[in-house]
Amino acid sequence: MRLHALLAALLLVPLGGQSHATDDATTVYDFSQAHDFDGYGAHVWISNQNTVQREQAIDELRYRHVRAAGPRPPIPDSELSGTGHTVAELLDLFETYHQLPASAIDGLVQDISGTTLHQIVWSMPKPWMTLQNGCATCWEANTAHLADYVNLIVAEVLYARQYGMNATYVELTNEPDGNWNTYWEPEDYADLVEQTRAALDAHGLQSVGIEGPGTGTQRNAVAYLEALVAERAVGSLDAISVHDYDTSYTDDCDERPCLEPPIGLSDEFQAAWDELGLTLPIHVTEYTNRDRTKWNAAPYDCSDGAGAGRVNGVCALNTPVYGLWLATEGLKLAADGATAAIQWELQDGPWGTTNWGLINVSGGFRPAYRAFKPFLLQLSGDMTAVTGSPSSQQTVTAAFDVGSDVVVVVSNLTTSAVTLTPSFAGLSQDTSAIERQLVYRVSTGNTAEESVTDPATHTITVPGQSLVAVRFGPST
Repeated sequence: MRLHALLAALLLVPLGGQSHATDDATTVYDFSQAHDFDGYGAHVWISNQNTVQREQAIDELRYRHVRAAGPRPPIPDSELSGTGHTVAELLDLFETYHQLPASAIDGLVQDISGTTLHQIVWSMPKPWMTLQNGCATCWEANTAHLADYVNLIVAEVLYARQYGMNATYVELTNEPDGNWNTYWEPEDYADLVEQTRAALDAHGLQSVGIEGPGTGTQRNAVAYLEALVAERAVGSLDAISVHDYDTSYTDDCDERPCLEPPIGLSDEFQAAWDELGLTLPIHVTEYTNRDRTKWNAAPYDCSDGAGAGRVNGVCALNTPVYGLWLATEGLKLAADGATAAIQWELQDGPWGTTNWGLINVSGGFRPAYRAFKPFLLQLSGDMTAVTGSPSSQQTVTAAFDVGSDVVVVVSNLTTSAVTLTPSFAGLSQDTSAIERQLVYRVSTGNTAEESVTDPATHTITVPGQSLVAVRFGPST
């Protein structure tokens, strides 16, 4: 994976200059280098009120994946004292303190029918954690309660299944590299993975795969991947999960090189992946585009509640240009080798300014929702994906083999038009006819079907600040 990306990068660098995309260039999509791609999705909430819009979005964007927590209620700390808590005991506590109405859970189950459910267990209960260095909000796993937490994970999966939420994958904790949920030392996390796999199997949940580590950034995943391999726990995983928030740590360029989004799969992550010889599917279970410097300054309005007041919020959330960059981040992840990409989040929650949804708290669709449409509307069936060469940080492109057809997607983040001619290698099917072109333009904030500039030569012209998806198929 890393070698292929390096070759693509080398093709972009002219003598004595910086990398850039070339106008009127032939862009090669070599499907002999393609990887399996299982599609896109988003994180959803059981308790969200905009259920009509949620159903519409999952259907219209053809989501294959959803990520959600189960219906487990908060449990009073007094019920969780001591050790030795069993799965049966915890299930009884869930029933005793159950809060969510059955209609809310049933609605979500209906909306996500046919998708792959990634269940997230957020964190250890507070009585089972310790505070770090006197910090009142910095939590670390107390391994004396590791067995208790393993049983809680199993109980959460079983409890969700009682309500029809049948997880294909479970993430054992959210962002174990951070103390905002529960911090886990990498070696302890590896132990958690092994013990949870055994416990799931013992309770008839062999079909539920574990994905992890689900760290908050790709670079922080490296230590956990190394520990999983060193402790021989990687065999208990069915997929590697990671969150793509590396773009949120670009404020201080003195400490580390500034990262220019879109990042996709970072160099650090890909280097570790190759060095460790990993071959599991890569699930990006949270991603957004929240570079604080770029999106939280003029000309973007931070007074409208779209992210103002949050340290790593995004004031540009309601703008068409932010929608383009967010969709491009998702495209770059597929181009770089991700098997699934799950965006944070589908809908705003009712908790104020800490929102990132494609759907706002009032039920309105933000421009980003429309920015995803050109390619998500055209992806279907068993797919493979491959990056285009040349490609660049400003002109990101990938192609998807969707069976009898190929969908080429190009995002142009510059203000000038870019023209390219696709060339396919490693394909057996006929792709001589252009069937459809969908274009998202920042200038309108909308997606529309448009005719191809030069269908005879397959030349694609991508306007400035636009995303284009063209479907190629057999001639009739």
